[in-house]
Amino acid sequence: MRDFYWLYTPWASFLFGLGGWAWKPWRRFVLPFTGGWLAWRYGLPRWRCAAYAVSTAIVFSFGYDPQRHPWLVIGQVLTSYGLPPLFLFRKPLTVAWIPLVTGSVLFTAFFLSASVGLPHKLFEIAAGGLHGFWVSLAIHEHERNEK
Repeated sequence: MRDFYWLYTPWASFLFGLGGWAWKPWRRFVLPFTGGWLAWRYGLPRWRCAAYAVSTAIVFSFGYDPQRHPWLVIGQVLTSYGLPPLFLFRKPLTVAWIPLVTGSVLFTAFFLSASVGLPHKLFEIAAGGLHGFWVSLAIHEHERNEK
């Protein structure tokens, strides 16, 4: 399957955006399941794939509506989006910075969406794409270390 895993980045972006527009389970269940399944197909340990899928389903179910939640909570939720991919890395402590980068990027995009009128769908596409990138990077690391 060579480098097929990099296609997960736009796939995750698509599903995250679709989940924000049409049917929430696209984001909350289909996206995590397909990421876990893809990682498993590339030979990552089954327990890591399952932990990734379950934790992604949980964090993608957290609310981040500024009408209902303070900005601090929104920042914490968006930072949590970077946690599940850590399960897929062989040495998660070496990439423990991923949640901080994720939270910073997504909080900035979300703030721009909420305050200056950046289309919210662009935020959703960025959130899904960044998450998909981390998953693809974890699979890439696994593939590189297997050779």
